[in-house]
Amino acid sequence: MGSLWDQTACLLLLDTPPSISLGIDFYHWHTGKRFRGLKFIPPGLHFVHYGALSRFGDATVRTGFFKFFERGEVFVGRWDPAAEDLKREEELDPDFVKMARENLPSVAQNLGVYPVLSSHSPPSQTATANPDEAEADEGAPRDEEQNSPSLFPLWVSLTRHTDADTVRRILPAGGKVSGMVTTSRYSDVEMARIAPAAGSSSVGRTVWGKPRSDEQDRTLSSLVGVGAAVGIGSFGSTDLPLAFLTFDLRKSFPPDATGRDRTTYSLDKSWLLRHVVSRQLAGDYRRLLGELELTFLLFHPANIFDGFEHYLNIVELVFAAEEAIRAALALTPPSASATAGASASASASASAAASAAAEVEAATGPPASFFHEFAEILTAQTSAMPEEFVEESAGRMAMAGLGGPSVSGNKPGSSSTAKTLKRPLGNRLKELIKSFYVTVSDASTSSDRSVLTAAEALLAAVRERFDWDIAGDLSREHDRQDRRARALLSGTPRGKRKWETTIAAHEVDGEDTDDAVEGYIEGGDRDRDESEDDDEDAPVVVELDTE
Repeated sequence: MGSLWDQTACLLLLDTPPSISLGIDFYHWHTGKRFRGLKFIPPGLHFVHYGALSRFGDATVRTGFFKFFERGEVFVGRWDPAAEDLKREEELDPDFVKMARENLPSVAQNLGVYPVLSSHSPPSQTATANPDEAEADEGAPRDEEQNSPSLFPLWVSLTRHTDADTVRRILPAGGKVSGMVTTSRYSDVEMARIAPAAGSSSVGRTVWGKPRSDEQDRTLSSLVGVGAAVGIGSFGSTDLPLAFLTFDLRKSFPPDATGRDRTTYSLDKSWLLRHVVSRQLAGDYRRLLGELELTFLLFHPANIFDGFEHYLNIVELVFAAEEAIRAALALTPPSASATAGASASASASASAAASAAAEVEAATGPPASFFHEFAEILTAQTSAMPEEFVEESAGRMAMAGLGGPSVSGNKPGSSSTAKTLKRPLGNRLKELIKSFYVTVSDASTSSDRSVLTAAEALLAAVRERFDWDIAGDLSREHDRQDRRARALLSGTPRGKRKWETTIAAHEVDGEDTDDAVEGYIEGGDRDRDESEDDDEDAPVVVELDTE
């Protein structure tokens, strides 16, 4: 074996049946008859995934595992036909694993090449000795796909902050996840699939807004077992729990907060951000960046909806922390009491100096570099996010088998739940990005514009990917507010009341108020002429907030 084998990793997947969906990271193929695994895998974190194919050639439920591959490593897996699942080397007989590694030279020609440079070498084609047989493989790529750019640089950009500690902390043992049985703290209030009644042609029904009962869990387990017979695959009846950070965005204020502080921190998530990082991440904000990356990968490519649910919550936790953002950009220095308290706590601790510094940072808030890196991560994730997903409602995604939205606090059938299910999932992300940009653009100083530059790059990325013209929306909103102010200034009290009634009607109906604004401005002179003789309709002055 040459030096390339020593610098990269190898994944032996033995006894895999032909024509299953198998992939790594953002690549996936249909396996050929002689497929034995993958070679020349770059060292680092990767996601190996697999699943049965439906009669239409599409992958069904996706299962896989996250793993850090080492240079020169040969990792062995073996397909278990009884369980319709892949057994990792720690679950196999040590003698079998040793023999498989010793036999590597004889199966090297049947190993697919990880497409570092381009996607021209899919496993189904490389792993098949006969080119004619490869051409006939159902999963062989079309000619225009064979020379497409490599997705490896994108994968690297999405995993820069995800270390082994983050993977161990969040994922089950072995890093295994499955769209069928992976659970998290969001699962209890999401969706439980219930097996259809005997003789029913329905694929099942859903229960929203409450945890599964023991009976439902048993039924779900039996459904998973039946899955192997219909091509879904049996992944066992044991849940694969995800240990996400725990926080409630609806309770983002200190426990003893009253009055103004309670109102302020209900909207501003700064206190909650500091509290979560201090209590659960030992004051290290960089670990939050790792969780942001991993939760995104859990959604795509792992197809775990809980990952996207938690991903959006992390984005809101950070982007809605206006006080922390302004403090990081040095417009609002941290209070002396907060700094002193953190310093005293750090001095009393027996931890190392780095740990003490982290405690101080957690109490005072993250540095500007954290928000800069956070925005850069979202920019990279934008190019990988499925475009059609942000346009779909949560309810439609649930029907498609990707789970459902958390409806915690909403009763099933309530109007708020219905709105949650119908609202496009991208709307929330778009509003959070807009809020972050507004805060950063207001708070940035001429001496340090790095965070603003990162925010502007994020706006450019979402505009190119999703056609979200956030800067244009903000400009139009500003113009609309300006026209509204001029309309109010040019009107009389009676006209002002008429204007407010008109605008309220338009907003209730969800209509654009621009036409109403222009119409009122054009008719302002007429309204004033009609009210000249009315003493109570004397002109008024409206004070505007110009900040």
